[in-house]
Amino acid sequence: MSNPQLFSSRLKRENVEQSIINEFTMNGQVNMVFVKNPITLLPSYIAKIQYNNSRYIQGMQKKIDKKVVGLHQQTDTLLYDFLEKNRLDNKKVAVFSDTPLWYELIAKKYGGDVTVFLEKSETFTTQNDIFYDSLKNCEQYEEKFDIVLNMSFVEHLGLKENYSPNADLEFMEKVKKVLKKCGKMLLAVPIGKDVLYFENYRVYGEKRFPRLIEKWKVSEYIGFFDHCLLTSYNNENVAKFQPLVILEK
Repeated sequence: MSNPQLFSSRLKRENVEQSIINEFTMNGQVNMVFVKNPITLLPSYIAKIQYNNSRYIQGMQKKIDKKVVGLHQQTDTLLYDFLEKNRLDNKKVAVFSDTPLWYELIAKKYGGDVTVFLEKSETFTTQNDIFYDSLKNCEQYEEKFDIVLNMSFVEHLGLKENYSPNADLEFMEKVKKVLKKCGKMLLAVPIGKDVLYFENYRVYGEKRFPRLIEKWKVSEYIGFFDHCLLTSYNNENVAKFQPLVILEK
C-alpha cells in the first residue's frame, strides 16, 4: 500500500465542491482535468541523500558543463543560451524549481550567489556554497536578490492538500518582494491552451497567463511562437514546452 504522506490524494470531480471548481477554472474559462495518477512527491529522506551526495552532485555538474538538458529540455537550452550572454557573476540569485539541484547548479555555474527555497520545513546546506531555506521564509528576504529563477514551479502551487485556486498569483506577488529595485525574474511555466490537471499542474494560455504576469513588466519573450497560448499538447509534451519570459519589477 502506498504511503499516504508521499502521494497526493486521488480525488474525483464529484468529491470537490463546485465553488472550488469555479475558482480553479476561472468560472469555466479554464478546462479542468482530474488525472488518474497525480505527481508523486519526493520523499524528504531521498531529497537529503541527493542534496548531500557529492558524487551525485558532481555527476550533475558534469552534465551542466556539457550543457546537457534535463527534464524540461527546450527550457534548459534557452536558459543556457541566455546565461551565456547574461552571466550571474556577483549577483544574488533565488531559485524556485520543481527539479532538485538542477537549476541551482546551473545558476552556480554561471557565477551566481545562490539561495534555493524548498517546499519543505528542513533547511539543507551542501558543499557547493548553495544555501537552502524553506519556502515559508521567503518573505524574510525583502529586496535581497538581483535575479529570481522561477523554473517550472509556480504551476504546481495550491493544487494539493490545502487547495488554493490563486496560489500561483499570490506567489508571483510574494516573489516580487524579494527582488531588488532593478531585479529580474526568469519565468518558465507550461504554455499552451488553458488547462488545469488537478493535483498536478496548470498549463497557462490566453486566459490565465496574462493574470500570472499582469503586475510585472515583460522585458523579453524567449522561445515563444505565434498562437502558442492556444496550442493544445498532451501531458508529456506540454511539460517540455516551457519558454522563458524575462520579467522586471
